[in-house]
Amino acid sequence: VINESAPGIVTELTFIIGLITFIIIAVLVIQEFRGQKDKFRHPLFLSTFILFITFINDTLLGVGVIKSIYLLEVGFLIVIGLVAFLLSKNIMETLATKEALEQVNLELQTHKEELEKTIFDRTQDYQSQTEYFRSLVDNNPIATVSLDNNQNILAVNKAFEDLFGYSQADAIHQDLDNLIAPEEHFDVAKKLTEDVLKSKKIYDRGIRKRKNGDRFNVEILGVPVVFDGKKVGLLG
Repeated sequence: VINESAPGIVTELTFIIGLITFIIIAVLVIQEFRGQKDKFRHPLFLSTFILFITFINDTLLGVGVIKSIYLLEVGFLIVIGLVAFLLSKNIMETLATKEALEQVNLELQTHKEELEKTIFDRTQDYQSQTEYFRSLVDNNPIATVSLDNNQNILAVNKAFEDLFGYSQADAIHQDLDNLIAPEEHFDVAKKLTEDVLKSKKIYDRGIRKRKNGDRFNVEILGVPVVFDGKKVGLLG
């Protein structure tokens, strides 16, 4: 048994308000998508269009203009199905993106570990080479001194300490000529140092002084130190 009753004034008013509101919303949506070729593939436009058609159909049916079947419930079901489909599609795409990101992160982690291992191995090699060459200088029986481009002492070996009487701490950051060149031979020593600073190799003989002031004869060899095409200091 189907019980029918005529709608009251409140129902009619709310229906009219709802119809006007929905028409306004539909017009706004249509204006927003005006000129777009694929607007019927957009879920918002498609949902609005379906509900608008079914709403108009049920309104005309309700006032007796047409005789058909009520479509509003079907329209809502279609929209709900469309939304469910889009949500499931978005969820699947999100999951696929998440899996892809996890795979990329895994690959990045692998590359990071390989890079860290390579850097560690290279660092170990460089440290070994540095220690090897430092050992060569330190154990060299010839007094050896390394200078920067301002002829300030960077390091001296044990033979230098024994020969001149200056410890590493005494000699570091000192001007070599001021430290070991006698006053009467200072200009000649300065000229030799300047020649090496100009990337010349020098070999000479002269007189130098110890920490206690004693003079003695020396052979002097000076060479520029070049790294990656740039002079970074000199070795005496």
